[in-house]
Amino acid sequence: LSDNAAISHVTNYSAGRRVLKVAGSEDFARQLRRLKDDGVRVRQLLIDAHGSPASTQIMDGDTLKGFSGLEDLFAPGAEILFSSCNTGKGEEGVQFMRQVGKTFLSRGGGRVTAAVDYVRFLPAHLRPLAGPAALAQGDVSLKGYLQLRVDAGGASRLRPVVGR
Repeated sequence: LSDNAAISHVTNYSAGRRVLKVAGSEDFARQLRRLKDDGVRVRQLLIDAHGSPASTQIMDGDTLKGFSGLEDLFAPGAEILFSSCNTGKGEEGVQFMRQVGKTFLSRGGGRVTAAVDYVRFLPAHLRPLAGPAALAQGDVSLKGYLQLRVDAGGASRLRPVVGR
């Protein structure tokens, strides 16, 4: 998922990946419901949008209510990665990550990862070399991110990510 068409066109996405262009949270929820109705099982959701603590352009704590009922869309152990500046920053960012985990991953568990700082982007000519999604064209490391491990049922535990 990307709000940046230029990034989408140069990223080396692997087979089976889809790029969704969305116009806000209602459109995003509608497109995810369509995927669920088509029998798709999401293993990784990469949200590439501008962000701030506890929010992105297309999702925040208030709009998450509109995504209820989508737990079955996500495969057990699925990953959700927010490549958006500061989304996981502070207590409000952590609470948002917990809400995301309960909303999307409570059926089969998985991970929610979010930046706690500004996301640094690779220059366009280097993006194709970084591989599939390459952490949304960020610095190709998980340094500066937090990761929430979500168990089936929605319980979660937080851990800092120091690199990959």
